Amino acid sequence: MPRPERSGKVVGQLGTKAYAYFDASHTVAGDEFCSGDHGHTFRATAHVSGLAEFDMSGILRVQGAENLHQELARISLELDGRNLNAMMLGAQTTPESIASWILERIPSADWVEVEMGWRHQTGRAERDKKR
Repeated sequence: MPRPERSGKVVGQLGTKAYAYFDASHTVAGDEFCSGDHGHTFRATAHVSGLAEFDMSGILRVQGAENLHQELARISLELDGRNLNAMMLGAQTTPESIASWILERIPSADWVEVEMGWRHQTGRAERDKKR
């Protein structure tokens, strides 16, 4: 049932995150552990911040985050089971470069972080705050 006393009420600036996992292989030239073709389980985290307001159902929504979960899920499905070197031609497939690649495909995200496998290496890409 709608909650008109809250509907449209702006709460303030909030952030929300989406998480997705994918398994992929890659090679990182010159890296002691990743120089041969091998695979990892990756965890990607995408973040959006924006004005938060209650919708007609009384659910708190962050502007710009409407499709964040779906976009990250779509990208993780695109990467799952693939060789990252073949998908990201010319790029070193480090957590930082994978995060940048994902960030380019989610225009609403403020930043993306990628954690890679058992070594828990993490890389982050942030959007220019002037946008």
